Amino acid sequence: MSATHCIVVGGGPGGLYAGHLLKRAGISYEILETSDRVGGRVITRERNGDRFDIGAQVYHSSYTHCLALMRELGLERRRVPVDTTTHYRMQGGRAWIQGGAPWMPGLGARGNLELWHYLVKHILFGRRLPLHRIEEVLPGDEMSVASHYPGDGESLFSQFLMPLLCAAMNVSSTDSTSMQHLQHIFRITAFTKMFSFDEGNIVLWNELAKGLEIERNSCVTELLFEGDRVCGARIDGERTARRADHVILAIPPDVTMRLLPASMHRRRSFFEHVPSIAQAIPVVYFNRRLDDAIVNYMGDIREGRNFVIGIDCANKVSSLVPSGKSILTLWDYHPKACEILGASDQQIVDLALRDLTFLLPEFDRSWVEDVEVVRHSYSHPPYGPGSYRRIVDFTAVENGEDGVHFVSDMFGGSYMECALIMAEKAVDRIRAGASGEIRNDD
Repeated sequence: MSATHCIVVGGGPGGLYAGHLLKRAGISYEILETSDRVGGRVITRERNGDRFDIGAQVYHSSYTHCLALMRELGLERRRVPVDTTTHYRMQGGRAWIQGGAPWMPGLGARGNLELWHYLVKHILFGRRLPLHRIEEVLPGDEMSVASHYPGDGESLFSQFLMPLLCAAMNVSSTDSTSMQHLQHIFRITAFTKMFSFDEGNIVLWNELAKGLEIERNSCVTELLFEGDRVCGARIDGERTARRADHVILAIPPDVTMRLLPASMHRRRSFFEHVPSIAQAIPVVYFNRRLDDAIVNYMGDIREGRNFVIGIDCANKVSSLVPSGKSILTLWDYHPKACEILGASDQQIVDLALRDLTFLLPEFDRSWVEDVEVVRHSYSHPPYGPGSYRRIVDFTAVENGEDGVHFVSDMFGGSYMECALIMAEKAVDRIRAGASGEIRNDD
């Protein structure tokens, strides 16, 4: 057993996987989670026997580390494919249901030609970078989707589809989405299969947590240093600091920034400039099934509404909702998300029910059994112009020599797989140091 001891701050996917790898390597560790649950943004809620995901929605077939972990934990048979049938509705009332067909009826001939021109140029023949690592910067990082596709007021591809895709996959507007990130999310959305688990996405992380040393309700308030190297962490309510040779920070960027001492000004500056977007997500419980097939309801951002995306959990993974009643989670996007954060839950409920009249043309409030608002303190950062350059420049010089390691899905587009990749890199460095190896990450 190595004499090296590690503190992992955060019990989300990245922190749990780091603990898993440390345990497997025989390195002493402890995972400190500030809340009473694990999983981070992976949240599966239960109500009257029905379950639904209110954080991360799916796993992708490109998640090689996640897939290997599922096999290791014997969870493969519990995987369930996710349906993606979508109901689109534009301003003016035009609507259609989209399955897997490559032709989008509502866009018309011109919109579909523009869509396929984009797919052929940027996806089929574009530069194919890793899906879950940001390691190279393309010219598209310098410009926003809005500046590249300003639209002429008639192009439904640029005026309707592009803003909707940015809102759904980047939780942001076209102004705050770079062209490189659009290409990134388009590849993942269009060319991977999606799945969940029979009891929700949290299954994987709850199962992994069973074999790990985790202290819940343990809030780290300060990192301690001896000279230029970390030597431990202080826990809220404890007089004696915890000693450690390495600290892995697997927490949101704003929390990471607050824990770093002033002497780490470069790192603090990086995390300080990562937008930490919070979200308030209404959950509407219906007393009936809305539709037997539709999973996603997509509105038109040009309408100026707050909630333009709805996900019917009863159809996404039907086994999760044995009652058969629709549970609709409603999603906003930046900057709309910031505008309503200060509103009360009741005010947000009123906004959500108002916006439902557009997403669901036949909607009647008598269908609603209950509504609640789930608040996320951190969703994920929008990848605006220059985001990839800042990430590549930051990760290029981070090697954990002072014992501080950063694990976050933000380094790869805010997908769970990236958090696991970053955790693996951190543990590889710790292992190399514990064994006296010389490691070159290049």
